[in-house]
Amino acid sequence: MLNDKVIKTSIERIIVDGGDVLKNIKVGDKGYKGFGETYYSKINFAKKKGWKKHLEMTINLTCVMGEVRFVFSENLKEFESIILNEKNLYRLTIYPNVWFAFEGLYRPFSIVNNVADMIHDPNEVERKNLDEINFKW
Repeated sequence: MLNDKVIKTSIERIIVDGGDVLKNIKVGDKGYKGFGETYYSKINFAKKKGWKKHLEMTINLTCVMGEVRFVFSENLKEFESIILNEKNLYRLTIYPNVWFAFEGLYRPFSIVNNVADMIHDPNEVERKNLDEINFKW
């Protein structure tokens, strides 16, 4: 995806009685650049979040509950997208300077996990409103 600026990596599922274990990321995995922080984003059904572009941060996104469409672009004119859910279980590594947004496709909401290589710094991210970008959701 996007010439190796967004990498899709399979997540290992370990089937366990009472509920599966999903192995997200560990030291040495492709896309792991260090640890700064991790957090979860809740996205309600049919809502969209974005657009943003990190200037320094590498992030690793997984959809841990529900279903989410992620959209990526380098120039905000050409786009690539992928849907993640329990059947399409991947980690998306997004390197700096890639624009992205995402949309909740599951009722009542979905949960996205981000493992970032640095602590959030509002000065290293650029943002645009959804209506500024000509993308057909």
